[in-house]
Amino acid sequence: MRQDVADQAVDRPHELGVRDEAVVGPRRRASAPADARAGPAARDLEAPTPATAMGHARWNGAGEAAVRLAPASGCCYARSAMSQPQRRYSLADYFAIEAMSPVRHEFYRGEIFAMAGASLEHNLITVNVLTMLKIALDPRCNVFGSDLRIATPGGLYTYPDVSVICGKVTLLSRAPDTATNPLMLVEVLSDATRDYDRGEKFDLYKTIRSVRDYVLIDQDRVAVDHFTRRGTRWAKRSTASLSAKVALRGMAVDLSVKDAYRGVL
Repeated sequence: MRQDVADQAVDRPHELGVRDEAVVGPRRRASAPADARAGPAARDLEAPTPATAMGHARWNGAGEAAVRLAPASGCCYARSAMSQPQRRYSLADYFAIEAMSPVRHEFYRGEIFAMAGASLEHNLITVNVLTMLKIALDPRCNVFGSDLRIATPGGLYTYPDVSVICGKVTLLSRAPDTATNPLMLVEVLSDATRDYDRGEKFDLYKTIRSVRDYVLIDQDRVAVDHFTRRGTRWAKRSTASLSAKVALRGMAVDLSVKDAYRGVL
């Protein structure tokens, strides 16, 4: 892996478009135009505006980050259309960047995507769900937040907002901090992530044979979708009621919608 790629991941996080609240703040512009730092590949991308906050970047073929800002509504994921072909990175490149960077990244099919911070509502919902599950689950089950990386057989390496693993945690031998056997996954939705979490990301999560429950919680309104694996098919139940309970089939636990939104609504 080129050293300048790793160096930028550590020393120049703002070129990734990643929020650093101590320096940039949640609603400040990038300090310089994206095209001045990332080269021609970035010039066709959206320019920062005062209404944007959390950015995402995709590594380009020159070992630089081409910046695209995503809406500030929540923890975001963006795949920007680039004006030139992108270099494909190996898993070894990805793990090396992750090891040295303060920013978390997703990896899929040779591309590396920087992930940004989360809104207040997103964080409140995540903590509420983590707390409920920690109290309700069998002691043999462990609840993890978004610092645990999950690998899918389909090739996605990502950080779910909440994951539950019961029994022994199965880790990748080449990446001992990456789990492969979650029983349940939770994502908190924003405008920027809604389609991805419902679509392509869910399709990749389905390839994890251990997953029994997938829960999507909207941060902007009371809306919870619960997908349950039934053999080779998935059943969906949705609710927009604070009085509803989400019955987690894989763990025999009911999740309170009202408690999930505590402090948010």
